[in-house]
Amino acid sequence: MSRNDLVKGYEVSRCQYAEVAEEELDALEAEVNRNVDIQEFVPVAAVDPVYFKKTYHFIPNTGSERPDRLLAHAMRQEERGAIEQLVQRGKEEFVMIRAVNETQLMLHVLYYGVEVRAFERPSSGIAAPPKELKLATELIHHLASNRREIS
Repeated sequence: MSRNDLVKGYEVSRCQYAEVAEEELDALEAEVNRNVDIQEFVPVAAVDPVYFKKTYHFIPNTGSERPDRLLAHAMRQEERGAIEQLVQRGKEEFVMIRAVNETQLMLHVLYYGVEVRAFERPSSGIAAPPKELKLATELIHHLASNRREIS
């Protein structure tokens, strides 16, 4: 069997397939909404990084560079991220777009809440002794920095 003999299809029942033509796939891809439809703006700090599935550089469509730059500047100033649903590679995704700086946007594909397992550790009922807590706090202040470049 050669590569030219292969076709794409969808299994409709066991061992029965419906063939899908390349033209049909292209037509479906053309129907995908390429626009950004923002549902809401949330504080960036309100989205726990445990929900980040993948991260991409958000590159504006040709002709929308100026509005995207304005949006990045305003979102950075307000410390807000844009929440939306979008279709990516034929799959609907839940995403947050946030400003890295005044000109650059990042797109985070997010897990849905039901996809993240809750972490519940039983409480030991032991309170931290004040001296140990003070020492730990001093260590944090001593080693604190505003930003670390990972390279």
